[in-house]
Parts: sequence; C-alpha cells; structure tokens
Amino acid sequence: MIVTKTRPQPILISLVALVFVGGCLLLPAMFVWTVFMNPDETIIFNGEAGPVSQFRVKMLAGILTTWLVCAPFAFGFWKKRKWLQPALMVYFSGSFALIALAFLIRLGITISAAFAFLAFLSWWYFYRKRSVVEYFDTFQR
Repeated sequence: MIVTKTRPQPILISLVALVFVGGCLLLPAMFVWTVFMNPDETIIFNGEAGPVSQFRVKMLAGILTTWLVCAPFAFGFWKKRKWLQPALMVYFSGSFALIALAFLIRLGITISAAFAFLAFLSWWYFYRKRSVVEYFDTFQR
C-alpha cells in the first residue's frame, strides 16, 4: 500500500507563486506587452526615464535570472527530491538575510531583527513542523 502525504497549504501556495511569479506567466506577459510598445517611447523604470528598448533588456535579464533560480525548485517539487528541503531553507534564509542587510544599511537594526525572525520561522517550518517534515520524508534522495 502506497501512502502519500498531501502538500501542506503554505507549500502549495509557494508552488502557485513559483509558477505565476517565477517567470512562467507574469514576467513573460509583461515582456510581450512591451514588444507592442513603440521602441522610441520613454518609460520610467526604477525612477529613471529611458527608452522602451532599454527596459526590455533589463526585463529580459530579470526573466532569465528568475527562471534560473526557480527552475531547480520546480524540478525538485516535480520529482519529489529530498534536496529540495535544505535548498528552500537556504533560499529563504538567504533572501531574508539580503533584505535584512539592505534594511540595516538604510533603516537600522529593528527591521533587520524582523527579517532574522522570518529566517528562524522558515527553519522551524521546514524542519520542525510535523506535517511539513512528514511531507518531505516522502521524497526520494
């Protein structure tokens, strides 16, 4: 008898976000939208005015980077690989650390402490929450 565990709801939400924001739908749709714009038209991107063609190059670089980051996670979920759990932990902790560093430089320690707490919360979720640990235990090496 094969026992399968259902995905915990936050993991399911992460999968939907991975597909939607992770470059499969949202970013390419925005890029296609810019294809139909006049290339000489001026657009404001990150507070700087520039031609649409320059915006397209930056957006394409962002899409490719997002795909490179999200593809291994999507593969891990698809094939149920055991390495996904520590990889997600490293990704979330690294993301929180970078954001905390940016806020520390600009705003001070209070916001950085909040992001350190989020990194701790990620660790607890992936390694201590029973339903999530049981879900990842069904994955193969």
